[in-house]
Amino acid sequence: MSQSARYINWADMAPGHVLEPFVWRVGPQEMSAYVEAVEDGAVAGVRIVGERAASGSPVAPPMLAAVYCLRSFVPDGLELPPGGIHLRQRFDFHAVVLAGDTLTTTATVEQCRPRGDKIWVTLSTNTVNQDGIQVATSRFTGVWPREG
Repeated sequence: MSQSARYINWADMAPGHVLEPFVWRVGPQEMSAYVEAVEDGAVAGVRIVGERAASGSPVAPPMLAAVYCLRSFVPDGLELPPGGIHLRQRFDFHAVVLAGDTLTTTATVEQCRPRGDKIWVTLSTNTVNQDGIQVATSRFTGVWPREG
């Protein structure tokens, strides 16, 4: 967190508000960093058979598609307000992600509900690949101080 940080103001977002999509490419560097972070080499180098296997690209660990969901609701130049509490999350994976895929994650505010000096926020995300195929969805709930 920097001294001149700018924070997301959840109170300004109504249900249905769609945040700027976050686009990223699943490259070897991202896959290696993920495998290193989770300390599980078994998730590296998996191959699949079937229609998407024609490229010969390695399969990305499913959670890799989820790791970048956060970036979809923290736009460039902004940070999450301090004092937030991550209450719950759910990820659903719908299709295989391969190295080389370009993923676009879009977050939508489902709920912003003031409660006392806090604001409860529920967001959903939808991630599609370069062919428009839905690969992952998520739902996240957190609570932050109203003034951040």
